[in-house]
Amino acid sequence: MAYRVKLPVFEGPFDLLLHLVKINQMDIYDIEISKITDQYLEYVEAAEKLNIELAGEFMVMAATLINIKSRSLLPVSGEGEEAEEGEDEITSTRALIRQLIEYRHFKEAARGLAEREAEQSRVFYRTRIIPIVAPDADGQVMENLEALFAAFSRVLRYATAEDFHRVIEERFRVEDKIADIEERFRHEKEISLKALFDRCVNKMEGIATFLALLELCKRRRIRLAQKTPFGDVIATAMEEPIENVGP
Repeated sequence: MAYRVKLPVFEGPFDLLLHLVKINQMDIYDIEISKITDQYLEYVEAAEKLNIELAGEFMVMAATLINIKSRSLLPVSGEGEEAEEGEDEITSTRALIRQLIEYRHFKEAARGLAEREAEQSRVFYRTRIIPIVAPDADGQVMENLEALFAAFSRVLRYATAEDFHRVIEERFRVEDKIADIEERFRHEKEISLKALFDRCVNKMEGIATFLALLELCKRRRIRLAQKTPFGDVIATAMEEPIENVGP
């Protein structure tokens, strides 16, 4: 990064040039180099008289401006030389303008970021309170529906493949699957989701079984828990006995 000495008003030569363009009401694409050069040198000389240490960038820019101005003022001996000198002057001027425009873009972007930073410093966000669900002895209770869907997807991935040779379409009703699960809980204390889905003949029955589990959770008839992350999900009957409840 170039060394930059902060002057009373400007930081760097391009900052000074932009100021001169503005006060002279010039179009940045049509800068009068001769006028800008004189004012630029006046500022540099005034700064030197104030014993302010100037960065080398300012002196390099001053030399560049003087060079461009001198080319426009010096007489030329021939048409070929005149054309060549004119092209050099145009090229140098365009290069300077291009750098000046790029600097202005960066300066405006920096100003915008500074304003946004100032606005953000005055904004205070409310801290989100995450509810804590205490795990029981059998595992952590699944309160996150997204996690339940993820577990269902993992189990369904290993479920029995569909029999594509079956001609008669089987329809599975959620109410029937609820009754089946309730009947199993009359004989078993807990049931794994994998065991439930392993008995499904196809994915349609697996989906009906999954919806039945959600409905039983909604009715607070069963509880779903996971003993280990990414482990099998276990369905356990609640304290109250399972009753055959309709939809």
